[in-house]
Amino acid sequence: MADTNKPADEVDLTDGRDAGQWRSRYPMSAWCQIGLELVYLLTFLALAGTAILYLGICISNTPKGVQSIQIGIFNQALHRQMIDWVLVVLSGAVGGLTFDLKWLYHSVAHGFWSRDRVLWRLLVPLISGVVSVFLAFIIVSGLVPFVKNESFRTTYFSLGFGFLFGYFSDNVIAALQNFAQRYIGTTRQDDSE
Repeated sequence: MADTNKPADEVDLTDGRDAGQWRSRYPMSAWCQIGLELVYLLTFLALAGTAILYLGICISNTPKGVQSIQIGIFNQALHRQMIDWVLVVLSGAVGGLTFDLKWLYHSVAHGFWSRDRVLWRLLVPLISGVVSVFLAFIIVSGLVPFVKNESFRTTYFSLGFGFLFGYFSDNVIAALQNFAQRYIGTTRQDDSE
């Protein structure tokens, strides 16, 4: 595996292979699944990116100060704050998709891609969107004073927050689990009882 702590000119880009060793580690059936996963992730990314772009255009075409924005697809006016929450979900999914795509090409290149992680790779973007928006709700509620509640009043903050916490949603879930175990407890019986 390449040592990514080295300076860029010293990083081993051979993926642990000898020169001239170009044949794939994976059989054609594995490459078919890898290809399908890649198409799924790229399609999901294109759809989420298009939705973000569309909502951005709708926001841009609405005069300043107007809190109700007309969404042409649904032919319905949505409150500005609702659109920002949708943007947190979508940008969280894009963050998860970015992480997922990076994981896919790294795992294939380094030889540790596994069919058994298919559910993880398919569900990461959905989980990332959900984690992003509910973490934002927790912050806005004041339950966790991480950032100012007012920060979510800007579209750029909502997009950046969603992407960042979507990209690191696995870490967020692990941190929440550690917090819950430490302050709420677990359902496991202690062996000493």
